[in-house]
Amino acid sequence: MPAGVTSTIGDQVRLFHSGVENIQKVFCVGDVIPVYREVDAYGVTKRTEVGKIKVLSYDGKQSILAQVVEGTVTPGNIAEKEATACMVYVPVKE
Repeated sequence: MPAGVTSTIGDQVRLFHSGVENIQKVFCVGDVIPVYREVDAYGVTKRTEVGKIKVLSYDGKQSILAQVVEGTVTPGNIAEKEATACMVYVPVKE
């Protein structure tokens, strides 16, 4: 995962998920999902919303293609909806 890579509005990213069967029921194509940055400090995890992504398609068994529609997103950020989470793991560059 490239360090320091930031994706902004219009950029595409890939999300990693655990392969759970219900992922397509929760992360539906067209959904706009908030993205959080999590920071651990002294045993406490602080979550801050940093942007939003729009689900574009499913890419293989454990990957989702999405587009940043608000804010900035970096590898390691978490997209979460209905207690189901995916990790942003790589920007898609053309």
